[in-house]
Amino acid sequence: SLVRKHTKGCERVAIIGSGQLAEEIIPWLLKAGRNVVVLARNPDKAQRLRKLGSIEIYGWDENTAQLNMNLDSVVVAAPA
Repeated sequence: SLVRKHTKGCERVAIIGSGQLAEEIIPWLLKAGRNVVVLARNPDKAQRLRKLGSIEIYGWDENTAQLNMNLDSVVVAAPA
């Protein structure tokens, strides 16, 4: 419910993490018309998320911060 609340009106949303929580959030974001970018430690493993729909996947490393992704919101989908 927090993701729904905080991404309302956002067009492009990044999700940091590619685990179970990200897998649960992505379908809702896509259904709501959001463009989804996944930032994963291991982008090869994150490719399994493509079955959920049209998403972009990037590796999370020191170069990621340099990407100009024009994001409206960032969701951290990782256990505390």
